[in-house]
Amino acid sequence: MSDSTPFFEPKDDQDDKKPSFELYIKASTIDYESKGSCPICQQWFMLAYLLAEKQCVSFRVYTVLSSTPPKTFSEKLQGKNPSQYPVVIGLGGEDNNGQSLMSRIADNIDEVEQFFEEVNPYFRDLKRNTPDNLSGLQLFQDLTKKLNIFLQSTAHGHDPDGSKFKAYLKTLDEHLDKLDTKFLCGNSLSYADCSLLPKLQHVRIACEALKGFRIPDEFSGIWNYLKNAYTVPAFVQTLPGDRDIISHNMQKASTKLVGSKSPHLLKLEPPTISVPERYYEQEVVTTQEEVINNGKEEEEEEEEEETKPVVENGDEEDQMPEPDEVNREVYEQQQVLENDEGQENCTNGDDPVE
Repeated sequence: MSDSTPFFEPKDDQDDKKPSFELYIKASTIDYESKGSCPICQQWFMLAYLLAEKQCVSFRVYTVLSSTPPKTFSEKLQGKNPSQYPVVIGLGGEDNNGQSLMSRIADNIDEVEQFFEEVNPYFRDLKRNTPDNLSGLQLFQDLTKKLNIFLQSTAHGHDPDGSKFKAYLKTLDEHLDKLDTKFLCGNSLSYADCSLLPKLQHVRIACEALKGFRIPDEFSGIWNYLKNAYTVPAFVQTLPGDRDIISHNMQKASTKLVGSKSPHLLKLEPPTISVPERYYEQEVVTTQEEVINNGKEEEEEEEEEETKPVVENGDEEDQMPEPDEVNREVYEQQQVLENDEGQENCTNGDDPVE
């Protein structure tokens, strides 16, 4: 992905009022073209992706090296020199107040936040200032700070063996384990999830590579949360490569890369999206039991059909419909409103770019 590659490309015949924009995120420091490792950039990339899936917006995403931005990008900024990324530039359409987005520029976090609020028509789960999202954000507001302290620690430092960082993660794990939903605010990604997941991926990749610290397998809350997230395109398609995450955090770490050369000397690796095997085992066991049980049930059903009495009016006895049949209408309405993992991608005919 570079400064010439589209994503959720706006169509010529789309609604004139539908918001469309360009999203500029940091590029990889390894191949200078792929998605970079900035967690904040990924957060807003995820939110743009989710809104595009809901057909609220269309956008193009470009990667930019902040040290040498493309000339076309600099010209669009009208002399501005952003110190933060991402940067959003409106292409057309209208915001929720009916104001044109043409050439509107958001080049700091507050302005980007406001821009996304104004192009999000009614999806409260993707808005920051809702009770559920604010509560979720409080759970991990110190995660980046705690990660940096751990990475910077030495043999005689603040947290030499990672016990304090592990205790912090345990608190997060316990909360996630108590959830009766897949994610922080429900069964689809919310604003809070878009903020937490990029940071959690950094914890997973950087800690193991730079400190030899792995999220304990028994932290079922964190691992199940990640397993659910790895099935959602909005998270997986916006993930940076592992090497970029390592490179991003090496400058903060007190130790060198464990067991390898500098990531700058290596090719970019794809993101890790697996979890410990134990979190797949239960699904496999369940599937095997269903196959066995179904085989027995079929034999029993055949025997029952042979001995089943005939009802006087010639019809079978009345039976209660299956739950899915009773709730089919409600279920279909929910699928329209919710961004579930089974929902189709609305990519406006374009495939996601790796």
